Amino acid sequence: MSDTPSAAARLSELIGRTGLAEPFSASGGELFCQGDTADCMLVIDEGEVEIVARTPGDETVALARLSGQAVLGELSLIDSGLRSASARALQPTSGWRLARDAFAMLRASRSEISTAILAQLAALTCERIRARVADLVAALDSADVPRFDYRPVVERVRWRAQPAPQLERSTAELLPLFRALGDPRRYRALLDASTLYAVERGERLAVAGEQPDGAALVVLRGAVVVSIERDGRRERCGLMPPGRLLSAVALHDGGPHALDAAAREPAELLCIEPEALERLRADPVLGYALDDALIRELTYELRLVSAQLSRLAAHGRVAVAGA
Repeated sequence: MSDTPSAAARLSELIGRTGLAEPFSASGGELFCQGDTADCMLVIDEGEVEIVARTPGDETVALARLSGQAVLGELSLIDSGLRSASARALQPTSGWRLARDAFAMLRASRSEISTAILAQLAALTCERIRARVADLVAALDSADVPRFDYRPVVERVRWRAQPAPQLERSTAELLPLFRALGDPRRYRALLDASTLYAVERGERLAVAGEQPDGAALVVLRGAVVVSIERDGRRERCGLMPPGRLLSAVALHDGGPHALDAAAREPAELLCIEPEALERLRADPVLGYALDDALIRELTYELRLVSAQLSRLAAHGRVAVAGA
């Protein structure tokens, strides 16, 4: 669980330029605790920090040690969740502190620097997802996990197209991606640019390591299992329920799919082709809302793989990163 110095350095510089961040220093001890409501994001410039998590069995598991430049605590500010782990300084540590209210002001401002910070956070989240997945794949070498039989991948042209969905506002506001867009006109524009497909139980929708075609797939009904596989062994990472975007990391960074995805049950998916997606993102207001929604989806994906990594670490199947 380490950040590239360049990524942290760029964020440190951008956050310092906002005039909203405050310098902080700690001689040691807790920087924040798992389960707490997030009140800030930290950019570490100097020092060493250990990341630890409590497991359901109330064990404390060391997940990583970070030295030098790193970013901490941003997930909970992005998705308004609770701290998923604790951070403690192992030696004198200093950097920048960006408070929750200041972060909210930045996101609402839609300024050039706000856009740059969100873009850098999204890039950093993608890096972390891919690093966590690599750790999970390595853990499968020594794992005794069940095999899952998924159907072969079917080209999208063979999926069953459905009439364009008429999604009521009350329904849309229950779905994370549409709720993040806010104004009903925005998700109406998203729906109008989408094709609705029906897929069968067990249908594979993404294959880790394969290059996607750039289309965005959103779960509308049903649920999708995301997992990793190596040499016939598969580790399930979690579920993508209605309203979630599949393979957000590949959509953002243009790389291959990080995780396999398969329909857990008969499901309906909204598909936005690359050309339609570019048109939507070209609109200044809708484009910013989509980018903001995308980083929330990246955060959800990172939480899934991080939680699975914590479970494996509790069983001694994953080494502490950076130790």
